[in-house]
Amino acid sequence: GKFKGAEEPFTRTSPSPEYKEQVEKLVEGMYTQVLKIMAANRPNLNDAQVKAAVDESWLTGKRAKALGLVDQTLTRDRVDAWLQSQFPAGATLVNDYGDSKKETLDLNNPFSLLSMFTADSKPKSREPGIAVIYAVGEISSDAAGGEDSTDSVTPGTIRRAVEAALKDDNVKAIVLRIDSPGGSASASDEIWSALKEADKKKPLTVSMGRVAASGGYYIACAGRHITADPATITGSIGVVGGKIVIKDLLDKVGISIVPISRGAHAEMLSSLRPFTDEERTFVQKSMADTYAVFTGRVTAARGDKIKNLADVAQGRLFTGEQAAEAGLVDDVGTLNDTIAAAAKKAGIGASYQIIVLPETKTLMDVLRTGLTTDAAMPALGGVNTGALSAAIGALPSEVRTPTLSAMRMLRDLQHEQVLLSMPAGLAEMHGGTR
Repeated sequence: GKFKGAEEPFTRTSPSPEYKEQVEKLVEGMYTQVLKIMAANRPNLNDAQVKAAVDESWLTGKRAKALGLVDQTLTRDRVDAWLQSQFPAGATLVNDYGDSKKETLDLNNPFSLLSMFTADSKPKSREPGIAVIYAVGEISSDAAGGEDSTDSVTPGTIRRAVEAALKDDNVKAIVLRIDSPGGSASASDEIWSALKEADKKKPLTVSMGRVAASGGYYIACAGRHITADPATITGSIGVVGGKIVIKDLLDKVGISIVPISRGAHAEMLSSLRPFTDEERTFVQKSMADTYAVFTGRVTAARGDKIKNLADVAQGRLFTGEQAAEAGLVDDVGTLNDTIAAAAKKAGIGASYQIIVLPETKTLMDVLRTGLTTDAAMPALGGVNTGALSAAIGALPSEVRTPTLSAMRMLRDLQHEQVLLSMPAGLAEMHGGTR
């Protein structure tokens, strides 16, 4: 049929009038439905106000609340308490609703023997302990399958680790070990909030590893005491935003994408065109707002330990020793130093256990992840990146790693206005490749 269109990507360089007409109609219907549902369900909003809000589009939580699009601005760790307050008799929160039940071992099936690897045969110690929560990798938002990633730090992963530490009566203090160049601004703030709440219940101290910069330093500000390795790369108190426009590149290789959208700024983060002047102003304002929050977190955490914030902000990088001189960290030392100091402050003496969180994956977890994901190559816009992945895999390691890091940044910029991310490549060079 002339409106089918499934073959047009293989036969045309632009959509046929019929196909474009039907997609226009489809998008118009979706757009109208969105406006209708919002106007019908948001108090005190009429059709014109809803349309104006949609055209304004990219909103902070504060702005969305002011417009009446949301009722509350709560981080995830406060939602449960808010839900409880809505029911006079309280509410039972079921965290594993919908999860599949564990199957019993079927000895008639040899593959079921693999489930034995998931058993925890080590008895739980009753000694007082220090929980060490590892935040290793780029900071990214929660996504389907992303919370269990081994190469990124997500709010969900940290939240679960924090909850485990708080529920364990043996845990007397928490040490956050950071090895992260940063990433998502919103995810960094969520993680900071979860850690700050945890510190109210059990003292949280921070140990910086190879790198704890930008978003990595942001989440460090949740700790009451920060220790860095002497050569830690830290600081980078700044914000990056923007996008890469690849329209000319696509034209050269014969790829044609025709966007069809509704809303004044629906295509703001599209890689097919530059920002308009209005959009550029908006992104710059969003970056300024994020920067103000970032510097506010630093000021609240470090106080008068930093003589002049302007001297250490604006994206500057420091080694651990330089950071100590500048007041960004309290001490220079190792993870073991930090754990020992945390134990001493918690008053648990020299005999204690170290509880590592998130918990080590079982063999079945590793097999399951390996069969269902490809963490090496970030997905970009839904494009099949097999050939590109092979080409990048052939590059020397000192080029391959920062290239993948840059591509992850491009992926994140497709979904967020601004990032808290340090320059790609510095952490890899620090790791000893040159």
